[in-house]
Amino acid sequence: MVNNRRQKKAPSIINPNTTDRDQGPIDSKPNKTTLIDTLYNNSTYPCRINGIESHNLSDDALLYVTEKEKGFTLNNTAKEIWELCDGKNSVEDIIRNLSNRFECTESILRKDVKETIKQLYAESLLELKNNLATKAD
Repeated sequence: MVNNRRQKKAPSIINPNTTDRDQGPIDSKPNKTTLIDTLYNNSTYPCRINGIESHNLSDDALLYVTEKEKGFTLNNTAKEIWELCDGKNSVEDIIRNLSNRFECTESILRKDVKETIKQLYAESLLELKNNLATKAD
């Protein structure tokens, strides 16, 4: 998560609490580590999973997985990341795009963007495509 002690920091990325109060914070699941490691190369394209409802809440968003009756609150920055996870943008494309939007350096955003993508992936809200051949149309 975002280290609040940094001098210059990226915007807070994701609210770690789901709308299911019994669920608690979003944590990466160990069985998904292998694909998560692909976030460190430029050929990883995060793609939203079909069937997830997205509702705008002013600057924030609520993602709702009907099948699981589970919801997730995203702040403005996490919402931006979510919208860019279309299978056409690589992780590095997303970092560059947000760096321009938020006037923040890529190095500051990199850790937070990857952490948010890891959390969304761990909750089965995203899939990770490994190369251009598997990118969404």
